[in-house]
Amino acid sequence: MFPSGNQQPENQPSGFSDRKRSAGLGTQHSMGVRKPLPSASTIAGCVASITESGSYYLDRQVLGAVGKHGIIIAASHVTLDLNGYDVCGVPGSSTGIVVLAETGVVIRGGSVHGWGAHGIDAERCAAALVECIRTSDNIGDGLRIGPGGSADAVRASENGGNGLTLSAGSTLHDCAAVACGGIGIDASENCRVIDSAASAGARDGIRVGSGGVVRACLTRHNLGAGIVASRLCTVSECDSVHNDSDGICVNDECCVLRSRSHGSRNGAGVRAIGQGNRIDENTCAENRIGIVAQAPGNIITRNAISASAESAMDIACGNRAGRLLANPEYVKSEITWSNFVM
Repeated sequence: MFPSGNQQPENQPSGFSDRKRSAGLGTQHSMGVRKPLPSASTIAGCVASITESGSYYLDRQVLGAVGKHGIIIAASHVTLDLNGYDVCGVPGSSTGIVVLAETGVVIRGGSVHGWGAHGIDAERCAAALVECIRTSDNIGDGLRIGPGGSADAVRASENGGNGLTLSAGSTLHDCAAVACGGIGIDASENCRVIDSAASAGARDGIRVGSGGVVRACLTRHNLGAGIVASRLCTVSECDSVHNDSDGICVNDECCVLRSRSHGSRNGAGVRAIGQGNRIDENTCAENRIGIVAQAPGNIITRNAISASAESAMDIACGNRAGRLLANPEYVKSEITWSNFVM
C-alpha cells in the first residue's frame, strides 16, 4: 500500500488528466486509499475479482486461463488503474475485464489483449468511464460500454468483432478502431462520437443510432460505408476517405454538414435514403456519384462535387436542391445556395 502522502504509483499513466483529477474520478478524496488488485478471486470463473467499492491498481500482469474471465468487477463505485500493465488472454479464455456492477466504474491506463471473447465488457454498467486503454487481438469486441458511459483515448485494433460498441447515451472521444472484423465504432441511440477514427475494418467504419452526433471524425479504407447514421442525427466536419461503399449514408431527418467524402468508387459521397435530411456545405470528390437523395423531402445546398465516375448528383423528384453549376468562374450573391460541379 502506498503511504498516505503519495497515493499514486510512480508510473501513473500520463493520460490521467488534471481535468479528470479535479472531477474526483478515482482520486484519493473520492475513493480512499488505493489498493493493489487482490491476488486471488472470490468469484468463480475468473482469475481476479473486485467485490468491494474502492480504488485499485495493478502491480503485475494479469494472465488469463482457459474458460475463465480475467478480472470481474462486481462492486459499484470502483476505479481500476491498470497502471501500464497488460491483462493478457490465452486461447480458450473468456473476456478480459467484465463489469457486473450497476454503476460508477472507471477503468484506465493499460492494455487488454488476446482474449477468447471481448476485451472489456462493461455493457451492464451505467455511467462507466474507460480511458487510456489499448484493446487488441480479442475474438469478440474490443470494448463494450453501457448506457451513459464514456470512452476517452481508447485504441481498439484487430479485434474479431466490433472495435468499440456503445450503449444508449454514451460518449466516445479521441478513440480509434483499426482493422476490426465487425463495425469499427457501433453506437446506439443518442450517442456522441467526437474526434475519433475508424479504418481498415471489415464492415462500416462508424454507425450511430437515432439522435446521434458524429463530429470531427475520420473513416478510411473500410469495406462497408464510412459513416452510417439512423435518424435525427448530425454528421459534421467529418472526413470519409476511400471506403468501399458510401462515404456518408443517412436515413431520415439528419444533417450532413461541412464534411468531405472522397474516393467511394462503389457508392455515393453522401447518400440520403429517407426524407427530411439537410445536406449542406460538403465536398465530394472521386466518388461513383457525388450526392444521392433516394426519397423526396430533402434539402441539398452549397455542396462542391468533382470527378464523379457516373454523375455529380442523383436526386429523386420532390427534393429541394440548389442549382447545379458546372465550373463556375465566380459566385454571385444570388446563387450562393447552389451546388457546384468542379
